[in-house]
Amino acid sequence: MPQDRAIPTERPATVLTTLVKVNGTDLPEKYKTEAIAITNEVNRIPTAKLVIIDGTASGEKFEASNEAMFAPGAEVEIQAGYQSANELLFKGIIIKHSIKVRGNGSSVLTIECRDKAIKMTIGKKNKYFADVKDSAAIEEIVGTYSGLSIDAEATDVTQKQLVQYNSTDWDFMLSRADVNERLCIVENGSIYIKKPDLSQTPVLSLVYGASILELDMEIDARHQYGQVAAYAWGSDDQAVTEQQVNDPNVSVAGNISA
Repeated sequence: MPQDRAIPTERPATVLTTLVKVNGTDLPEKYKTEAIAITNEVNRIPTAKLVIIDGTASGEKFEASNEAMFAPGAEVEIQAGYQSANELLFKGIIIKHSIKVRGNGSSVLTIECRDKAIKMTIGKKNKYFADVKDSAAIEEIVGTYSGLSIDAEATDVTQKQLVQYNSTDWDFMLSRADVNERLCIVENGSIYIKKPDLSQTPVLSLVYGASILELDMEIDARHQYGQVAAYAWGSDDQAVTEQQVNDPNVSVAGNISA
């Protein structure tokens, strides 16, 4: 596809607008947002941080911090766009509420949020599955959490026994997705377990000097194996089983091969 020197937007990229909702109510205009930071990564739970100007030394109080709407557990939605053509960027719950006061007289309220999938990281658990595919086990685990939905591509192998031992549901889900060459993508309470499709047509191209503001890239040769061998002991035949897997020859960008 041709390189785009500007990211396509619904309206001209002139005036940036944001909208924050807490428990379905718009953030009151009297509270001024100093910064909004949202992070979305594959195999990670989305995060959002709101920095709100709060606190008056003369009044000896923190008005925004005292609001019940900013209590941990409240649901938060963050929208952003240009010229009020906003789109939903984050939806989750408040997990942390903190105040910072500095010697220059500035004071802010910082609200940290996570996607509802954060519930899956609370407490290590033990569970036993029999005659089940990994995708079905993942669906069963996610189904126990309210406010979460799961879309998991069906895996191929039916496991005679599958044991979750002293592991959070989130870590166990990622481990089973990894074994099956799947990625975990979380978006506003929806969890997607899918295999990456590198044959798809790119939907956007970014150009250094035009549409890239910040970038970190690296190549690490330590984990680039040409072949992997695994060994297992079979209790039925009392023998060692060996399985070798070669490089899948995935098409990559650049001029360096594994």
